[in-house]
Amino acid sequence: MRHPGGPVVDLDETQPIALRQLVTLQAELNILRAPSALLRRQHQFVIQLSLQSSSRIFLTGLRANNEKYKMKKASNTVLLATLLSSSALAAPAGTNYAGGQFAQVTYDESGFDEFKPTALIGRFGHFFSPNFALEGRLGTGLSDDSKTYYESGYVVDLSFEVDSIIGVYGVGHLPVNDVFSVYGLAGYSRVDATVEATATDGFSTASISESGDESGFSLGVGAEVNVGPNAALTLEYVSYLDESDFTVDALSAGLNFRF
Repeated sequence: MRHPGGPVVDLDETQPIALRQLVTLQAELNILRAPSALLRRQHQFVIQLSLQSSSRIFLTGLRANNEKYKMKKASNTVLLATLLSSSALAAPAGTNYAGGQFAQVTYDESGFDEFKPTALIGRFGHFFSPNFALEGRLGTGLSDDSKTYYESGYVVDLSFEVDSIIGVYGVGHLPVNDVFSVYGLAGYSRVDATVEATATDGFSTASISESGDESGFSLGVGAEVNVGPNAALTLEYVSYLDESDFTVDALSAGLNFRF
């Protein structure tokens, strides 16, 4: 990468996103402060920002965890079997439903504060039996979440935003009575997100943005309360991604319509 008026910066594509961002920011700030003796604090800008050797800010290659996947799959199979064994009817077979959710998303990585952006998620599903449905989801980000770090004389603003959430899930329903039911879901999701970093030392400012995506196995639980013949309020928790070094989950509330 070449910066106007400055040297070529060699970025190792295998480095974590956060590290690549900060190396780029360091080079840009060194270029900006070169004319001023007051700003020559020589390469102090590899901000710790909890950049422990294996840390990263988002989605730079799925780290497969087969044992964890198998355990989740087995656990979810038991859950869905329990739900499907219920004799109560969640909805007649052949029923479709659609709805939307407001989601408080949480991105949690070891060594960093949690980021809590928001998203709007659309749902569309079809009941193949009274207690089992196949559902697709498409979500988009509503707002990002930012954190400020102070390190080595620099102020660094780091923000995280969900760009999209796409997934397909099997959903097993267990009605408790005519009004209230619970459900469990399992499936596969892809999450796209953008990380932005801006750093300043009071004299010069540099910023960088990078987007990425991750895919993985998802699990969730929820509840529905009927508010009309074909409408229900929903509340749910879903773990969209659960990897060895980071997680993406969401607490959501919404409204579904059956037709």
